[in-house]
Parts: sequence; structure tokens; C-alpha cells
Amino acid sequence: MNIVVPFTKLEPATEALARRHGAGFVDVSQDDEAYYRLLTRLWGMGESFLIVEHDIVPAEQVIAEMRDCSEPWCAAPFPQLLALKTADGQPVRRLQLALTWGLGLMRFNAALLRSHPDALERAGSLSRHWHDLDKTLLHVVLKGERHVPGPHLHYGECRHLRTEVDRFPLEPRLAAHHAVT
Repeated sequence: MNIVVPFTKLEPATEALARRHGAGFVDVSQDDEAYYRLLTRLWGMGESFLIVEHDIVPAEQVIAEMRDCSEPWCAAPFPQLLALKTADGQPVRRLQLALTWGLGLMRFNAALLRSHPDALERAGSLSRHWHDLDKTLLHVVLKGERHVPGPHLHYGECRHLRTEVDRFPLEPRLAAHHAVT
């Protein structure tokens, strides 16, 4: 299976894990649409692929499970810091830790790519910005328009290295559970 690590700032732990699995590394720091172009190229090749983003470190067993899984679409949940907002949508300079899935660690198999060959094109018609890809491709196009069930989730240790989170205060009840390694 093709393992691809899109990166802007590659974390050493992610790099070490990915090299052990023979992953390819793609610099997507050129502009805000470089990640979209990478996914479009991978999707168009029609071969199964696993995305491991530059700051994600899954346990070996998670990669093995995803590699061997027969489901068309797989993900592994990882911790994510989410910005808190007021009732009217205004950001609050506090973060909440949540376990979520997204492109950070996700596998698409060839059958899904063949059955939805224009999914990236549809997502790109909504937005090609890297920050919007989770919403446009995964939630709007695949789950929404195409009615593809959500990904098959693989649970196991999956670290999300976020070196910049120290700049933001965490909810006190979450701070004890959050450790950046």
C-alpha cells in the first residue's frame, strides 16, 4: 500500500515511523492548494493509499490494521485541539481537546477511488484550501452528496504532535490530560 506523508514541517517521530514503512514524502508548503493537488494526483492514480500527516504518529498496529482492512475507507481517531466559540460563533482564545478523525491518518482503497472518481474535483469546486479538505471531501462530498458511510475507524494509540499549542490556554480540566511529546 502506498503511504504518503504530506508535510510543511515534518516532525522527526512521524518521519522515523514513515521511513520504516517505506512512505513517500511530499512537501505541500508551496501554497494553500498544494495538499489538494497531491490528493487529486493520488486519487487519479486509482491505487489504495494511506495519508499520514506530518505531525501524526500512529502505533504500528494501527498502520497494520489499516493496511490489511477490507473496508473502502478507514481512519484512526487522534487528539485534536478545537477552538472554542461563543454562541454567536465568535472565537474564544481557549482550546478544547477532542478525539476526532480526519485526513491526518486516513486510508482510501482503490474500490472507493474507482466508484467516486470525481470526488476530488467536486471537493475542489467548493474549496481547494488545505484547511477545508476535511470538510469538503470527507463530510460534504463523500458522506453528504455520495452517501458513503463514514470511515471504518481503527482505534489504537495515535499521537498528534502539536508544538504550537503551548501558546493557547487549555480548559483546566483538559490540561492535565494533554501532553505534547
